[in-house]
Amino acid sequence: MLINSIFNSIDGEVNHFGQGMLTTFIRLQGCNLNCKWPCDTPQAQSKLRTSENFELTPMEIIKQIKILGRKKVTITGGEPLTQRKELLRLVEMIPKFFGWDFPITIETNGSKSLKGISDVASWVVDYKLPSSGMEDSMNYDAFRYLNNRDVVKFVIQTKEDFNKATQTIEEIWPISEDVMDFPLFAFSPVYKKITPARLLSWLNESPIPKLYKTALNIQLHKIIGLP
Repeated sequence: MLINSIFNSIDGEVNHFGQGMLTTFIRLQGCNLNCKWPCDTPQAQSKLRTSENFELTPMEIIKQIKILGRKKVTITGGEPLTQRKELLRLVEMIPKFFGWDFPITIETNGSKSLKGISDVASWVVDYKLPSSGMEDSMNYDAFRYLNNRDVVKFVIQTKEDFNKATQTIEEIWPISEDVMDFPLFAFSPVYKKITPARLLSWLNESPIPKLYKTALNIQLHKIIGLP
């Protein structure tokens, strides 16, 4: 697998297991999207092997997880599903070495289908909004198989983004008495572009928090100064 970095940190953003949870990050190299606003991890975008990244087998990654010693793994990128076969092999191996209750979060950008694999981990799936320039790359099969162990993240820069996010929730997850197994919807302000208070005011004015589990997502790792 092409790896950007493996390191201990915290889950700085909302996920099923708890924001702020101590975790081992496995950051895979290579992303298939190119968002307009600054990427949080531009160093992980290129799919090319360089002197700044490295290759490991899933078993070598397992050994690194053991050495680092945390009781949770967060797999991110880049875009993990650009290395789908190896990713699924790694996720299959983790419970065998660390137990079936070992928490695994995978962060993905919303462009790759989760059909047939949505149950292998807890997912955090971005829905790219108009200001990202990548909305046309969204794949509804990245969202329709999610459940209450998963999170859909909307990164908001403008009111247009916010309105599109709420519209998308209502379109993909219509309220029904028969189906209420929805993911958590996390709204995150683009760093230094919109204040959390402004985004919270829009949420307070919206009916969405009355109908769905909703969170204001602040990047704790950036506040603390962690990678």
